Amino acid sequence: MINTSTDTNFLWMHLFISGLYLIIGLHLIFNPPKDINTSTGLNFPSNMAKLNMDTWTELHAYLGKMLVICGIVCFVLSLLLNYLIGLSELSSSKIEGLNIVLLIIISKSTFLIIFVSAENHLTKTFDKEGNRK
Repeated sequence: MINTSTDTNFLWMHLFISGLYLIIGLHLIFNPPKDINTSTGLNFPSNMAKLNMDTWTELHAYLGKMLVICGIVCFVLSLLLNYLIGLSELSSSKIEGLNIVLLIIISKSTFLIIFVSAENHLTKTFDKEGNRK
């Protein structure tokens, strides 16, 4: 039996986070920061990225692609998890708690994956002086 008491606000929060990843990712792909250390709030805190404009541009293009991919994955995962939670026989308060935990886990793990993979991408693409390998 489908649990109809599932609060759709949590689904919208999950979808909002996924949409935010997509928007920021597309912004970084099509409108990356023009200067190193600009204060747009979308800059990645990496010393290697700040070595030169090539590393800076490469990192933000990679971050944009990763955010778009993660946004799509989080969107599908959120829909699937909310559907499965809706099928459960859990009480409304347990569903709310589970949704909050899932939202935190998905968003935090996404950022961890993106940051680690971005730093690895820079290390594979550039040497320590910022020259392409």
